[in-house]
Amino acid sequence: MKGAKLAVALALALGFSSSASSSSILVMPPDLDRSQQDFVDKYFGEGGYSQLISEKELEDYYSTFSRGGKLEENVTATCKVTIEGMSGISVSSYNLSTVTDPMIETVLATAGIKDCDVTLASPVIEDGIYALASIFKGYEFLTDSKLGSENKSLAIEELIRMQAIGRKIGYTESAKLFSTFKYFLKRLKVYSDDSVLYMLQLIEDTGSYTLTEEQNSQCVGLLENTPEAVVTRF
Repeated sequence: MKGAKLAVALALALGFSSSASSSSILVMPPDLDRSQQDFVDKYFGEGGYSQLISEKELEDYYSTFSRGGKLEENVTATCKVTIEGMSGISVSSYNLSTVTDPMIETVLATAGIKDCDVTLASPVIEDGIYALASIFKGYEFLTDSKLGSENKSLAIEELIRMQAIGRKIGYTESAKLFSTFKYFLKRLKVYSDDSVLYMLQLIEDTGSYTLTEEQNSQCVGLLENTPEAVVTRF
């Protein structure tokens, strides 16, 4: 981890805060032990710009979906974000549980992220819900801009809903459900609540599963507020 630590110190010492310096960045959690640091070096290689995501940043992120309290586990996943030459959003992950790459890609669009490649890896299996905090930090650093707080909160809530539904129908199907629903919402200009619910149920029928009335209501309420859903009720 020597090279990564040196890159962090150099970036902080020179005051890098703009995407002009680099097209990619490595965002690492705090307090990695020696074996975890060795894993990062081996998986991502040394060199390039790096930043540490602080314990406070993780706590602040965690509190958005836990209503306060301490992190439930030691976060060990490292994130590499690249923006140069990218078209669309691409995610690849290793050792993250309860999320899939398409699930993360879907919610990053909700957060307002565009045209980037994300690589996530943890030395041990951990809940992928925590990965969004590092992705947000890396993307904001590279683009020298701030993602909207409301959009980030929507993205976190969307991933939580996807996880919950994924436990019932499978995580791959859950990602497909949300991305397909958002695709059609984006293309609707005018709709009624009944028509949106009917569209969601048609998607469920295609996938041969049925959500509960509460889950359907939560999906409709959440996804109607995403940036992709530029639609008007009547």
